Amino acid sequence: MLNKLGTALNKAITKIIRGGPPDKKTVQELKNEMLRALLEADVQFDLAASVVNEVERKSFEKDLPEGLSRKKSVLSIIHEELTKFLGEKAYPLKLHPDRPTLIELVGIQGSGKTTTTAKLAKYLKKRGKKVAVVTADNFRPGAYEQLQQLFLRVRCPILLFYQ
Repeated sequence: MLNKLGTALNKAITKIIRGGPPDKKTVQELKNEMLRALLEADVQFDLAASVVNEVERKSFEKDLPEGLSRKKSVLSIIHEELTKFLGEKAYPLKLHPDRPTLIELVGIQGSGKTTTTAKLAKYLKKRGKKVAVVTADNFRPGAYEQLQQLFLRVRCPILLFYQ
């Protein structure tokens, strides 16, 4: 999901980078593409609209800082708003030192849960943790087989919960 969001946002931002100085029409198109990308990534409408409206508002609200072009100003505003949206601070994964920690990944189809599970398992194993994965996906054919392929590389046991 984040990969798709990143690709869509990158495509929208590239138009700004490659084009001339952004005008109101260009920023409106950028706003629409960013909104579409955020909504397709399953971001709540009000939150997505708030982010893109701030980008549009700030793009022409104030005078440009000295030495900064309109293009660089718009790119800076996009970066600022996306950073506020995604979170400015990274939070460490909290694991129980003396008992198992359960992590449940839930999301819409195609959002990257299986791949994220493999990456998380690899990350934890590299840090000396014992990892086991339980799959409960009874809707998608091939989910268990995909996990098996991914976790052969990670060397992590998989338990089939339901079939």
